[in-house]
Amino acid sequence: MKESSKTSIFLAVALFLTLIAYFMQPKPYNDSPDVMIGKFLFADNFTDPLEIRSLEIAKIDPTGGDLNRFQIASDKDGSWTIPSHENYPADARDQMGQVASALIGLQVLSVAPSDASTSDAKGDGGSTNIHALYGVVDPTAEGASASGGAGIKVVCLGEAEKELAQLIIGKEVEGKPELRYIRVPNQHPVYTAKISTTAMSTRFEDWIEKNLLKIDSFDIRRVNIEDYTVDFDRGTRDFSSSIVLNHNDQAPAGQRWTLESMILLKDRALTPTPLNDNEELAEDTLSTMVNAVDDLKIVDVRRKPTFLANPLRESKPLDEKTVDKDPKIRVALAQRGFYFAVEESPDGKEEVALFSSNGEIHIAMKNGMKYLLRFGSPAGMGTENAESEDGKEPESSVSLNRYLFIMTEFDESLIEKPTLEPLPEVPTEGEEAAIAEAKKKREDVETANARLQDHYNEQVESGKKQSAELNKRFADWYYIISEDVFKKIHLGKDTVVRPKKTDAKDGEKTSSIDLRTDHEVFGDEPEFPELRELNAPTLPGQEGLFPSPEPLPEPEKTEAPAPDTTPSSPAEEPPATPETESPAPETEQPATPEPAAPEPESPSPNS
Repeated sequence: MKESSKTSIFLAVALFLTLIAYFMQPKPYNDSPDVMIGKFLFADNFTDPLEIRSLEIAKIDPTGGDLNRFQIASDKDGSWTIPSHENYPADARDQMGQVASALIGLQVLSVAPSDASTSDAKGDGGSTNIHALYGVVDPTAEGASASGGAGIKVVCLGEAEKELAQLIIGKEVEGKPELRYIRVPNQHPVYTAKISTTAMSTRFEDWIEKNLLKIDSFDIRRVNIEDYTVDFDRGTRDFSSSIVLNHNDQAPAGQRWTLESMILLKDRALTPTPLNDNEELAEDTLSTMVNAVDDLKIVDVRRKPTFLANPLRESKPLDEKTVDKDPKIRVALAQRGFYFAVEESPDGKEEVALFSSNGEIHIAMKNGMKYLLRFGSPAGMGTENAESEDGKEPESSVSLNRYLFIMTEFDESLIEKPTLEPLPEVPTEGEEAAIAEAKKKREDVETANARLQDHYNEQVESGKKQSAELNKRFADWYYIISEDVFKKIHLGKDTVVRPKKTDAKDGEKTSSIDLRTDHEVFGDEPEFPELRELNAPTLPGQEGLFPSPEPLPEPEKTEAPAPDTTPSSPAEEPPATPETESPAPETEQPATPEPAAPEPESPSPNS
């Protein structure tokens, strides 16, 4: 073949490939931005909201400057999950519909000025300056920041990751808060459109079912508050109080809560303590607690290991048998601030019980359901958002987060048993009419009793079923709550009880917070002492892992007792007290240690 022929063929092939490349290259929505005015931005690609298979929203946190990327996707069954949060189930139907409607109906109203004379856009930045001015900088781009004009990026994908819509939502148009500047990624023009960002949230709590516990606060019958902390360095449980409260939603305001029992730690002994004449229950604090439980807000989740989730899913108790069967359960729970220990039950038997590093609360309902909420160790820091107003972005602040372990059980004794009417006797002799009437009355009573008993049996079966369903729902997850929610629910004697006829200052109780992370406290493969209630025994087979706390030293014998108060400085004289027969010594004396109190013999109040 001649060289000229070869050259012609090569040129023809090159021209053909050039044409293919030209027609196959991505094209902008329109070469002239002005032509887009009045048109729907995604009319060519996105018309059916049911096409969405995944949605990603990205924005930069103005408080910490971190990039938040929130993703939600549908699985093979069509259920929505949150891949960015370990595939936690999402309640996304309504919110996803709002996002889809906003994008499908997004109509371009105008083109924002983009010439070099635009105010605040002069300088060597070109389109970057214009995009920053309108707040439509891609937040996922390297170096993007909230102060540098980063907006909200929304990406919708369909089957096989087909791109349906991509959009960057910027600032509000001055004087027209219902309008915002928008831009398609990788395109220069900036448009204005009417769009709301209310549904474009990266907050985990906005995409999940709000009623986590499925509790109606009016149905609460009893609340048991176990206020204690765990000292894992000493291997002990530091008990503070055990308070049982009864709730009656039908009572007048101010009388809906009554104290059933209160046990306090006094002089190292667990002491039943009634309210005195100058004390009352802080009903406003208890109402706040109930509302926080009813509308329990979680900010994140962590998935439990399978060997722990499986027995919980089957509503099996976390007892000694379960722990012995798989020792990894003990370590896994301790990493989140939940510990097994031996305690003495009211009948004198020793049982393995689960304790939490920051106490627990038990909530009993009228239908027999009992919720066990256990508060674990800190789960790091997070961003807490205030309630949004008028659809605007809520203000955020840094907050400590904490693990929450939830279980349920069914208590048939909480359901009021039916009062059955005695069956009337049917005479065997007498007039037939009287006998027939007596039989009819007996049949009526039997029918009424059967109806009451059936209703009771249905309540029992329904309660058992609900408990099993909730345990399956809670089994896979450690929930994470903010410190604000924790303080509303984690109450003690100082916040439950207040003085009468004084300006009550509820909510002043401060919880001791362990700021160490799980890794700092436990390491990668931690070993933990079995906790002891004061000097309670450890788990079988674990004796001697940790020594018992050292006893307090014996008091020294002195002729006269030391004064009760200590001078604030060496130059001050201690005040005299009625119990001191002789004046306080002029020279400082070594402090006399307090004598060790005897160990309490009363059982732990844990119920």
